[in-house]
Amino acid sequence: MFLDGVGLGVDDADVNPLAAPWPGLEALAGRRWTAPSWGAEEGGSGVGVAGTVARSLDAALDHAGIPQSATGQTSLLTGLNAARTMGGHYGPWPGPTLRALLDHGTLFHDGVAAGGAALANVYPPGYFAALSGRRLRRSAPVHAALAAGLELATVETYERGEAVSADLDGAFMRVGERPRGAPSALATTPFDPVGIVGEAERLARLARRHSFTFFDVWLTDQIGHRADA
Repeated sequence: MFLDGVGLGVDDADVNPLAAPWPGLEALAGRRWTAPSWGAEEGGSGVGVAGTVARSLDAALDHAGIPQSATGQTSLLTGLNAARTMGGHYGPWPGPTLRALLDHGTLFHDGVAAGGAALANVYPPGYFAALSGRRLRRSAPVHAALAAGLELATVETYERGEAVSADLDGAFMRVGERPRGAPSALATTPFDPVGIVGEAERLARLARRHSFTFFDVWLTDQIGHRADA
């Protein structure tokens, strides 16, 4: 589960929502989700429940300036320093140079080779229309998944219970109900929300069936840009 825009911040719940108690996240990471809990050293790690391992990474990638989605996501997916390749941070969408890195090999490629990979997000018709009309461009995870030979999940996939709504609730899949900040391309389908339990069960099933499953929670990035906790 990729929580876009989420990092390790100050230990002050008034300005950092993750400084408040989050038992589930803390159990997975083996420690609290704040910078002081991990220390200043990049690469600090914690071991959580069932042997899960969490590791802190420096989003700056040894480059000055504000980290951007395209270089950061490409780095996570390829294991290469994409900011170094670009000579700095770049985003939000990957251009030809970053797409070439994603084409060459990512976690999706590794997952396919190990027995199967999945991009769990559902993409309604409006998303594909926005891509074809050049109102949207492929994100790094979408490009990486397609480069590895995966197909994007459609509403038909979602109707079969084999894809997950980006809001982890299903409201995106109901016509006319669109959370603040969400692209209008998403609210295009007639399904009723299945709720967070139903969406979580879908994601768990996908994870059990594949060696690598990626789920993009991009709403956290939208909330962060608005500074709206």
